Amino acid sequence: MDSKIAYSIREKARFEANGINTENMRFYENGPISTRGFVSHNKWTVTDPSDGKIVIPFSFHQNIPHDEEIRIIEIMARMNDDLGKL
Repeated sequence: MDSKIAYSIREKARFEANGINTENMRFYENGPISTRGFVSHNKWTVTDPSDGKIVIPFSFHQNIPHDEEIRIIEIMARMNDDLGKL
């Protein structure tokens, strides 16, 4: 069995016949379900009121050194200037 996000409803009976518990599996009938990232992307609505750009929050693990945090923030700022959406 491969690692898909969801399976065709036609595969459910085959899985169960082979003794696979399908209780926590996702199935679709008429086409693949939306992937998690796509759904999250469509629901994200936070924008910066000053320029209308999408706000993408990020944080750091507690073990990241402070000087590395500053370096990463600077890199993110440059990437924001290049891409215009961070």
